[in-house]
Amino acid sequence: MALGLQACVSVYRPPTLAGAARAEPEHPSQGDTLSIDAWPARVPVRNTLRQLRAATPEPATGQAPRHALMGVPIRLSRPVTPMRRTPQILRRIEQELTADALLLSLSRLGPVLPGRTQVRSEGRGSFLFVSTDEPAADPRLAPAAYYKFVSGRVEPLEPEPRRAPALAQPALPQPPADLPAAVMIFEGLPVAAEPGGGGQGGAGPDIATPGTPTPRASTPSAPDADTPDPAVVIQLQRTWFSFYAPLASGADPEPRGLIVLLPGVFGTPADVIDAMVHQFRGRGWAVLRMLSHPSRFTERRAYRVSPDDPSPAARAIAREMSDRAAECAYAVEGVLSHVILERPGLARAPRVLVGMSGGALVLPTVLARDPAAWSAAVLIGGGADWLSVALRSNYASLINAFTFVWRPDPPEPPGADAAGQAAASAPAQVVPTAAQRQALSDHYLANAPLDPIHTARLLRELPTLFVHASADRAVPADLGDRLWDAAGRPERWSIGVGHELLFLTLPWHAARLADWVGAAALRSPEPAPGPTPAGAPSALGS
Repeated sequence: MALGLQACVSVYRPPTLAGAARAEPEHPSQGDTLSIDAWPARVPVRNTLRQLRAATPEPATGQAPRHALMGVPIRLSRPVTPMRRTPQILRRIEQELTADALLLSLSRLGPVLPGRTQVRSEGRGSFLFVSTDEPAADPRLAPAAYYKFVSGRVEPLEPEPRRAPALAQPALPQPPADLPAAVMIFEGLPVAAEPGGGGQGGAGPDIATPGTPTPRASTPSAPDADTPDPAVVIQLQRTWFSFYAPLASGADPEPRGLIVLLPGVFGTPADVIDAMVHQFRGRGWAVLRMLSHPSRFTERRAYRVSPDDPSPAARAIAREMSDRAAECAYAVEGVLSHVILERPGLARAPRVLVGMSGGALVLPTVLARDPAAWSAAVLIGGGADWLSVALRSNYASLINAFTFVWRPDPPEPPGADAAGQAAASAPAQVVPTAAQRQALSDHYLANAPLDPIHTARLLRELPTLFVHASADRAVPADLGDRLWDAAGRPERWSIGVGHELLFLTLPWHAARLADWVGAAALRSPEPAPGPTPAGAPSALGS
């Protein structure tokens, strides 16, 4: 069987032509990929990694890379595991939620906020990890360390317009039985929502402050109607990582470099990733593995799209999808800084990004955060245009992160009971035409500078390998072709299988892939040592 699959593999190697012309940006936003404004804001935090503080880069560059961290990276004292819905695990989830809210509070940079501040945990569809006391099944395969990245984004509090395309809390069904048991189905839990003090002009707690009672997580229930609205709502996000040292070999104690591995959605395919980690470690590489995408990456959102004018929905979709991918970049940036601080020998070592499936979808955005930090990149089963992936993937109903409801705008009803008449006359859902879908896609891409259709151009600056499934339906194969084109058509191994078989057979290609990474790292320039503070977007001021 292996020989038969090998025969299905075709390899494309780009011609080495001096002065080859490069494609112009496909959309106006492509030129703004590295602008600070392209990156979503977060609650500003102190850079606790003091050794990383250095001179601020030239502000005239207008580039986001090499700026202050957008969250708090910490090393964990215990292993972690995907959560399960057992009473013991749910209690631990609540404890860690409270601790993470307090951590974000104590790390926040800037003035104390007035009034009430509420921190909300992840909502339906989110994927969390929790600490565990269980030892590793095989200590030889266990990570050397675990890390977590904690950040907060501010939820807009201004009233939504009548035609708001996003539905804040859609009435969605329970997840299907075949979803992983670790998927959170709680609504967001408010944490540390305490009244502000000091009377008129006084300042209340900024999430939580030293000397105030430890905030306690609420149970997953609807808000009390008598509870006043908070002045500020912060959405908590967490991302977990594991770090593996190279397997001992010979007298050289230093790793040859660092692999940063971005998995598929929900951390899949775990067994294949385990095999790849072992392959790289056996060749002297250290591995930093994102255990899953950030906790809100698969959180459920529903959008109403007007067939007459899809642009409001497109802007909202672009904002949310960009925010989720940016959090991947923020988490990698933060934890990588922590790892390098603990292991200075990695500061100048080659650094290679490897993304699989959902990890390959966000890899160009992670790279765009600091292009100079990377020596090479490998994208396995990736694609461009996140919206098209969400609309067309055969995994869309399983993951269920985004729901799109095509419904015309209701007419403006006259009279005092306008709201009631509008509800009664709400138009029915419609099936969009191909032209309407294309209009939504065009508006989305024009408002999504962090989508890989734009950020993939940065892959042209370093050795890059694509591993592509020509019959892929999970990440449609033509979207993989678009990503490859946007990246300048680097070397590509095209395999005549679908998404699942691509990863089932990946261990057979692991040694060859590791050979490619080793050779690419040798011909790549030395990476920059790590992120340093500079101007960064901030949600609450600094």
